[in-house]
Amino acid sequence: MKDFRDPGYCFLPTVETLETHLTASLSAAAGDLDWWKVQCKKRNAYIHGILRCDGFSQCGDGSDEEGCDALLAPLSVALPANASVTARVQFATVHNSIELHLCGGRSCSRVWLFGARDDGTLRYETYTGCNRLGRGGTIGKHDTEGFRLFAPGEVVLEVQHRPGRLAVWRQGRPDDVVEVPVEADYGTLRVRPSYWVADMSVQFTGASSPAAQGLPGSTASPPE
Repeated sequence: MKDFRDPGYCFLPTVETLETHLTASLSAAAGDLDWWKVQCKKRNAYIHGILRCDGFSQCGDGSDEEGCDALLAPLSVALPANASVTARVQFATVHNSIELHLCGGRSCSRVWLFGARDDGTLRYETYTGCNRLGRGGTIGKHDTEGFRLFAPGEVVLEVQHRPGRLAVWRQGRPDDVVEVPVEADYGTLRVRPSYWVADMSVQFTGASSPAAQGLPGSTASPPE
């Protein structure tokens, strides 16, 4: 059976299939199994929140793809080559996980952060060649064994556009870096929830070149 979490899973899954795959921890946190639903506007049907704004119309009436550019605008920031930014993500359990996309005009690379192990190391998957909304693509490096979801609250991520790759790590843990290859024209960073059943607030601060900040991957020291 194909896993509905797969970003290439583009047809409308049944309620029975989705409920089979939902974890007990998520359903308990939400109180029931209805938290993941996004209702189609013109059909008496629901889709899973992971399918909202993925570039494919699973609703059939296009309503799951309406207004996506406006929804994504507050979650995006310019991140040209050799620049870095801090992303302060207000995470809720219903978001399930956090995605970071670095995009060009027609495609993106994606870092999918599922959570962390008990020792704090990130669990993740990376994808290249995704569509402009960060879906599909080819899986690359991944490490998803033995993780817990991020705790509800603020998750602070450091993000750097290094030559030919996007690097992500949690604030205060610069040795635990996740990287994904990126194309030369990529320069827009997007941080979004994986399960878009509720909006997620992201604050971007400190956009600058890595050399100016003395961040990992730079060749300069921080100013004294």
